[in-house]
Amino acid sequence: MDENTTPKAGRRRLEMLRDEVPKAVMEFYHRAGEACQKANYAEAHKIARHGVALAISNKSELGQLWCLHILGNALFYLAKLDESKSAHLKVLSMCEKLGFPSGIASSLNNLGLIDQQEGKFHDAQKKFEDSIRIYTELGSERATVVEKHLCDLKNSEEIFQQNASG
Repeated sequence: MDENTTPKAGRRRLEMLRDEVPKAVMEFYHRAGEACQKANYAEAHKIARHGVALAISNKSELGQLWCLHILGNALFYLAKLDESKSAHLKVLSMCEKLGFPSGIASSLNNLGLIDQQEGKFHDAQKKFEDSIRIYTELGSERATVVEKHLCDLKNSEEIFQQNASG
């Protein structure tokens, strides 16, 4: 991990950019996140879309990134996988550009979940493994969540293969 992608450098950039996120964008982000936590994905989708639009109009990259993340999650749970993938790919690109390794790991995990739903087990496995590697390098406990996804993936793949052959 180079100096620009260390956890400390990522946190410094995050702190510097956090102040540039307009309060209204943060409100949309928080409200969309709360709706997701309550499994109200249609509402989360609607709120996050407004947050993304407001962040774009205010030229807030971080606000756009955060609202896109929630939007991608809501779309995933609404079974709109192509749209979810598009949102998470944008988040991944922004995290790479801004040097946020935890955001990269999170995006890879989310993209792995989409690949798994689409039956792209090898692609999902690679994304999960990359996410675990980054989280482990960061010393993040989130690696264990992704390890569970990897375990679930292997079980899904076995069941898929059994059904295909039987």
